[in-house]
Amino acid sequence: MPVGELSDEEMARFRKVALAAAMRVSRDDQVYEGAANHALMELIEHLDDIDPARRDAWVRAVAANDARRTGAKLHRDVPFGRQGTFPPPRRDADGDLVPDPHYAALVDELQLGSSSPSAPIVLGIVVEQALSKLSPEARFLIEARYRDRRSTKDIAAELGKEPGTVDVAIHRARKALQPLLADDPRLR
Repeated sequence: MPVGELSDEEMARFRKVALAAAMRVSRDDQVYEGAANHALMELIEHLDDIDPARRDAWVRAVAANDARRTGAKLHRDVPFGRQGTFPPPRRDADGDLVPDPHYAALVDELQLGSSSPSAPIVLGIVVEQALSKLSPEARFLIEARYRDRRSTKDIAAELGKEPGTVDVAIHRARKALQPLLADDPRLR
């Protein structure tokens, strides 16, 4: 769709709407700027398909979703060994290793223990590898609940499901994950 169909004033207004929506989702200037630009380009591409009365809402939704998706990808911890990276050592002020903040509660719930002194660092690696073997939905549920510390109600709202249904799905995902973690010799 050619840009000529929107006036410069309309382009500036839609960009402002998109920027405001993206800024509500992310504080990272690169994320919200990119999301606003993405929403504007999508608007231009789909201009004929979008009702003029609904364009503001459409731009807001596209910008917020893109900012949320991009921000989640950018700020995710990169697992050990991927792209040549190593996780930073997790140590307290005294220099002692501390449990992995993302998955320590999950391992406690699954009643998996470790006597290895490297367990806090290894734990994140082991859980990430085990999660990669689950279905995308089960992985999303485990990551949203334990890594991102989101409430069941919040996850249910995002998925458009009832909180009770999501609780059951999280329980099933944990049950699927438990044998994968229990069989890993690095957690012994």
